[in-house]
Amino acid sequence: MECVKDVIIYMGDNSTVASIYGAGYDTFSYPYGKSMIDGSITVTVAGGKVFNVYGGGYRGSVGNDQDPSRFNVSVNVIGGEVFGSVYGGGSGGLDKVKHNADG
Repeated sequence: MECVKDVIIYMGDNSTVASIYGAGYDTFSYPYGKSMIDGSITVTVAGGKVFNVYGGGYRGSVGNDQDPSRFNVSVNVIGGEVFGSVYGGGSGGLDKVKHNADG
């Protein structure tokens, strides 16, 4: 399976977003593989407004279990406004495929 190798996300100027996920946003009910195995994720917030910043993904899995040195995550906040939190890792989350209004 081919995976993304390197990701660079830059947020600047007057942009406004709810959240940034360095390794993507997974909506599958069961992850069949990792979003990223080797390479790097670099997230830089230099301007704008954002609630949460994640170096990893939403419901995704990243990294190399056999050789962790082959993967790197870097999150840099050098400007802008972060109203929530900054995380080096990812976010677990609700499985939207199986969710209903009653909980």
